[in-house]
Amino acid sequence: MTRATFPLILRISAILILLCAGITGMVWIVGRTVPIHTTTIAYISEHDSTPDLFLVDMPRYIIQQLTRGMADYREPAWSPDGEWLAFVSDEDRDDEIYLLHVYTGQVRQLTHNQVVDNSPAWSPDGQRIAYASTQAGNSDIYIYDLRTDETMQLVSHSGWDNDPAWSPDGQQIIFVSNRDGYGNFYQVSAAGGKVRQVTQNSGWYLNPAWSPDGRWIVFDSADATGADIFLLDTTCLQTNTNCNQAIRQLTHSDRMDGDPSWSPDGQHIVYYSGINSLRYNLVVITANCYQGTLGCENTAKRITDERYIDWSPAWKP
Repeated sequence: MTRATFPLILRISAILILLCAGITGMVWIVGRTVPIHTTTIAYISEHDSTPDLFLVDMPRYIIQQLTRGMADYREPAWSPDGEWLAFVSDEDRDDEIYLLHVYTGQVRQLTHNQVVDNSPAWSPDGQRIAYASTQAGNSDIYIYDLRTDETMQLVSHSGWDNDPAWSPDGQQIIFVSNRDGYGNFYQVSAAGGKVRQVTQNSGWYLNPAWSPDGRWIVFDSADATGADIFLLDTTCLQTNTNCNQAIRQLTHSDRMDGDPSWSPDGQHIVYYSGINSLRYNLVVITANCYQGTLGCENTAKRITDERYIDWSPAWKP
């Protein structure tokens, strides 16, 4: 896509719905020219001075901006039916979780805490959202029930717990914690109970996401040389074996690669890749490229414009 194409695309939105949603300063823009289907990816981009929500339609590389305002928008997460986006915004001066209906523009503020709420993750049945919150003083994992508007604290610890990810059957949650002084993965039943450490890493594992078939967890990890994308074979979770031996590295670049998300068919992974925090773009690779003789970078395709800072992609179910 040429750089001249972007202003044209933004001008061709024929029907716009502008909503204030009853929240001061928050303006939602829902365009009707971009089809929203399984090749749509939501992400965050700084086209101007603040991070906003965008959609990119993969086959035609058409960009649609969903939010525009003075607040920061982060961490989009699709509902299983593909109609809602959960995301984080500091619109009310605290990091809260909101829901946006992508077809009507309806907005719902989910949390109302004067603390940090982040990392929303939908349950596979679309009835609950797991998230991290500092409402008890530390960053812990909570579950919000959309049917009852009730919140349950899933785990509590003096360490930092974040990045919850549901298993496809809705029974288990993997999250990141620094309980042992590093960023490792931990497993807990979605109903609560005993927490099990599943990796023993002396660095940081972040942003886990289960594959649609439950076989893999994709994540990113950083060290002094950069950040890369990895896969964890979830067989180790059932057999209680050492999950460190079940990890495969997907990217081996000198760039910063992070925030991986699966395509609905489990065949591809989208993530951000950039030289530094001032230049991130979205890239798609083949998920099973680790099985081939070539590195995953040989399957990589950049899908957003290099002029902007793009991150936190979420592939629509």
